[in-house]
Amino acid sequence: MKQLKFHLDIVKNNIEILENIFDEIKDSFPLTKEKYKTLKEKDFKIFDVIAYRFIKTQAILGEKIFREILEYSEFDLNNKNFLEILSELERMGILKVNEWRFLRELRNTLSHDYPYNEEEILEALNSLHFELDNLKKIFNKIKVEYEKISKIKQRRD
Repeated sequence: MKQLKFHLDIVKNNIEILENIFDEIKDSFPLTKEKYKTLKEKDFKIFDVIAYRFIKTQAILGEKIFREILEYSEFDLNNKNFLEILSELERMGILKVNEWRFLRELRNTLSHDYPYNEEEILEALNSLHFELDNLKKIFNKIKVEYEKISKIKQRRD
């Protein structure tokens, strides 16, 4: 399944970029009101890149890869809604539905430009910093599942 591999590569790249950026600005976290007030224009550009990569990564996982990995594992997706897909992924040990919902809410918050409330901005950016690990764990579990299924399919062929 070339499309799944392609999407996995995009997510891997985005996660690596996010990790590198966060590593460069690790002293900024957790962001406090005091730190926020000292940020410069270049800092906000970095946060925009982080938000963009996070939004894109979360969207590719939720809108593409989840369905693709289940199709690849020969799970019947006919008439399955997104909650049923998430439940199956939870059953497989890939994610927890509530954690995914939080990641989605965070993506929605970030995609509406930064809120005007300073506390909301700080909360979203601090959450994004913390939640990158959860996004990475989900991705790694999907990658392991992909490799496992690929080996099984190779033996069958």
